[in-house]
Amino acid sequence: MNRAPVTLALSGGPDGYHLSLKRSGTDWDIVSAEIATSAIRVMTEKRTIKTCANADCSWMFVDESKPRSRRWCNVSICGSLVNVRRHRARHGVLAQK
Repeated sequence: MNRAPVTLALSGGPDGYHLSLKRSGTDWDIVSAEIATSAIRVMTEKRTIKTCANADCSWMFVDESKPRSRRWCNVSICGSLVNVRRHRARHGVLAQK
């Protein structure tokens, strides 16, 4: 996180002043620092991070469901795919190629 230090920048325009954060360093240092900052922010907020239940998917997501029971990164893609595979296996239906 500290490889790309943050500085405050004040800019003015016709709609007033704006305060923004600027990072300095190489492009990769800035990207790494932003990822690390985001991860630390999620950890300090005590949010539930999960890995998608689809074995062929490596995505992670923040589970914001009330009972914290979400299983898929995207239910309409990964959830549907796994459910179709499970249905076909249970009913002996071969996948079409």
